[in-house]
Amino acid sequence: MSTVMFWSPQAGHGKTSSHTALVTLTAALQYRLRILVCHNQAQGESIESGLMAHGTLVSTAYQESDIGIDSVRRLLSSRKLNKNNISDYTIPLLKDRLDLLPGTMIQSNQTVIDKDSDWHDILNIANEYYDLVIVDIGSGMDKVELLKYADGVVVNMSQNINHLESFFTTSKQWASIHQQPWTTVLGAYDPDSKCTISNIRRKYSLKQNIFAIENDAQFRDAWNVQTLLPFVRRNLGVAQPRKYVELFKQATMLTEHVLEQLNEGHDHKQLGEGKLHAI
Repeated sequence: MSTVMFWSPQAGHGKTSSHTALVTLTAALQYRLRILVCHNQAQGESIESGLMAHGTLVSTAYQESDIGIDSVRRLLSSRKLNKNNISDYTIPLLKDRLDLLPGTMIQSNQTVIDKDSDWHDILNIANEYYDLVIVDIGSGMDKVELLKYADGVVVNMSQNINHLESFFTTSKQWASIHQQPWTTVLGAYDPDSKCTISNIRRKYSLKQNIFAIENDAQFRDAWNVQTLLPFVRRNLGVAQPRKYVELFKQATMLTEHVLEQLNEGHDHKQLGEGKLHAI
């Protein structure tokens, strides 16, 4: 019913894939939603780097089945893709709650679903089946055109003052072009830096909230060994260990804000109804 895209103006600075995965898992574990998460990069990259547990098993699934965006595109081109079969080409991460649509296996300089027509049609069909579609579209100004298909955008930044200056000095113009709500989140946030959220808001006269996800070694380790889902599932909720309180507090606040923005102006079922809290 709604699509949110995660994007960064600058490559390698916004922690876009990490934030996509963290918000996706938080939403899937805390809300009664059927979610699809996908990306426009190659197989094994982007969010797959942290979400794909049991790598050998998944690799076998790739080889022996039609799972992935390439098969979805083939069905789309033959007009056979619909809301009743799109989930057949995904990997279920949480039964009836969260599906992952793997990236392309095609070796090309152009990412597989950068074609506007494909994005438009795939997202429309996916939204007929899923309550929420979350897309990691990567980084760079060449991806901006894809944002027109989002109902909400999460802009991922760092505390690099030059990048902040470049984005926020043109943000009003950018927002006027893209009418959907957008949220800024700072990755690997250092609260001891002079470039704090309050200073950024003051410098650029910003009224909207800015969120921050601090660097967390355990989260990074879970990402590296592809155990992010069990890590988040184990530690998210009312009984989370003290050392993870700040990480999941930030993740929960960002997720709630994104869902609230998507709900504004929509008459359909409220996203996020029936919060589960701990599972």
